[in-house]
Amino acid sequence: WAYMIYFIILVLIAYLLYRYFSIKLEARNAVKVVEMEKKKLEEINEAKMDFFTSVSHELKTPLSLIKAPLNHIARHQKLSKDSLDRLNIAIKNTDKMVGMIDELVQFNKVESGNLQFFLQQGNPLDFIENTARQFEDSAEEKGVSLYVNCENNGEEVWFSPLYVERITNNLISNALKFTSQGGRITVEAEIMEKDDGYTYLRLKVGDTGIGIAKEEFDNIFVKYYQTKRGHNVNNHGWGLGLSLVKMFAEIHKGSVAVESEIGKGATFTVFLNVTASAFPQMYKIQSDKTIV
Repeated sequence: WAYMIYFIILVLIAYLLYRYFSIKLEARNAVKVVEMEKKKLEEINEAKMDFFTSVSHELKTPLSLIKAPLNHIARHQKLSKDSLDRLNIAIKNTDKMVGMIDELVQFNKVESGNLQFFLQQGNPLDFIENTARQFEDSAEEKGVSLYVNCENNGEEVWFSPLYVERITNNLISNALKFTSQGGRITVEAEIMEKDDGYTYLRLKVGDTGIGIAKEEFDNIFVKYYQTKRGHNVNNHGWGLGLSLVKMFAEIHKGSVAVESEIGKGATFTVFLNVTASAFPQMYKIQSDKTIV
């Protein structure tokens, strides 16, 4: 009986070891399969992004060639009011298509890590004010008041002109989309110190538009997401603008937040770290003092 019990125990131990190693091997194989599937999916996504980026670049050329003669006709040809109105509609829609393609190209570059990040030393408040002023004609055409207030003391910090321009453009464009005639858009900017010891550029863009519901705050920075009310008011876009703002801010070691109330507008506040010590030397452009 003792030998029989020993034999049964040994068989049980052998079976348990076999099961243990079998389960471990199955788990390892399952992990390998998942990793292979993930790698394959990444390759497919990368191929898709390359395709969309290539197609987008190809589309920009004929659109530019369409827009140039339309602008020439509008400026130099004597047309009836009806014909000129129709021509301006064509030009506006061409501009919208170019804007959508640019947004898609930017997003693909950020997603694939191909949008480079370089810092220059300069005054970002001058830069923001000049960028915001470019929207004055669009705001006037829509009947919206645009106010720009930069607390400019001439301080020079390290910032990415490309990223600051993209963030400013996207926030003001977004505000213009959802602010109706008679509304107001305010752009405020300043350089400030925070409790963490770093210097930040604070950019605040507010509007008196349709507003955003509180339950949608977590989703508006997700790519392709468009609020239900916003989609009804203006569906000309991919829903990428705010997700790009968030990505640009995070790359610039900053953040973005929103405050809003339905029917009373929305205010987006972006903080960008502009402290020299916060970034490696490899990101800094030393030789050229001109802000490109």
